[in-house]
Parts: sequence; structure tokens; C-alpha cells
Amino acid sequence: MIELALLTNEYVRANREPPSYAELLGYFREQYARTSSLDARGVAAEASDALETLAQSILANVPQGQGGILFDALTVEQRSEVMRTLARKGIAPAGPIADGSFITAAPRGMLGRLVEALPELVFDGKYWDSPYSSLDYGDPQLTDRARQQVIDRATSLISDAAWLAEADATILGAIRKEELVRGLMSVSLIRPDREIM
Repeated sequence: MIELALLTNEYVRANREPPSYAELLGYFREQYARTSSLDARGVAAEASDALETLAQSILANVPQGQGGILFDALTVEQRSEVMRTLARKGIAPAGPIADGSFITAAPRGMLGRLVEALPELVFDGKYWDSPYSSLDYGDPQLTDRARQQVIDRATSLISDAAWLAEADATILGAIRKEELVRGLMSVSLIRPDREIM
């Protein structure tokens, strides 16, 4: 049932008009055999791809010449991790930090921090259609709380996907089906709500 719900969500997102019963049934026949057995490595690869798409979108939505805001948004520990990652890959840090391109090489879990610190780069139709800046409940505390819930939902999904994407083969081999289904749902939900140019 969960897989059918995910497939329905994917199909509806990809089509502008509501599908007919026959179209949905045909889509399920085409897709279900391919996804009926959950493969941890396949889901991990999908998670990595979805997070790469999110990272590229965040980078594309940074105002021209302000790529450094991404590095500035990270915690001290995360900045150190970025520096270590760049050093391991033999990449001089000055350029990628200044233009923000370090996020394509950084650990995927950091994307949650960037969404939390810079929500204007991903909500309100920039990546996800979820409203953020337009939320207004007439009371600053209620509005802040609603905005925090939007961020918390996104960072939770990113955390699940990052855990899968960065898991080694031993962990992937021991994942329970329920954990894999949760990860697959998170991966599906962190995909963009619209086609990214």
C-alpha cells in the first residue's frame, strides 16, 4: 500500500491533469514490478540522487556573488567537516567556499542545516511548493511556530535520506524493510515539487 501511495504521488506530480483510473492502473502495472522488491542499495542511490538535486537547487537559488552565505550558515563543526572533505578530495577551499559549490562535495546531512538557516532558498516554489515566507497567522509567535514546523518536516526528511545515502554496505545489508520503506518515502518527499530548470 505504501509503495502504491508513493507511485501515485510520483505520477500525479509528473502530470498536470488528474489521471483517469485506466491511466493509473497502467502506470502501476509498468512501475510496480520494478519496485515491488525493495533494494537497499537502490534506495540509497535514489537518496543520493535526490539530495544531489536538492544541493544543486540550493546552489542555483543563491543570489549571484553571494555563495559564501552557504558556508556562513553552517555550524563550526560542519565548517570543519567541509574543510576536511575538501582536503581529502584535494580541492583548494577558497573558490568552493566563496561560490558555495562546496555543497556538492559536502556530507549530505549538512543540507538540513542549510534549509534551516536559509529557508528562502527552497520553499515558496523555489524547490518545494510549501509556503514559508507567505505564512502569516496574525500573531508573530504562531507564524514563527508554523514556519518552524515547515522547516522541521523538511530537515527530518533530509536526515532520513542522508542517512541512507551515506550508509556503508554493512549498514545497508542490515536495514529492516520498515526502515527502507521510511527511507523511500523520505526520498520521494524531498524530490522537487516541480521540474527544475
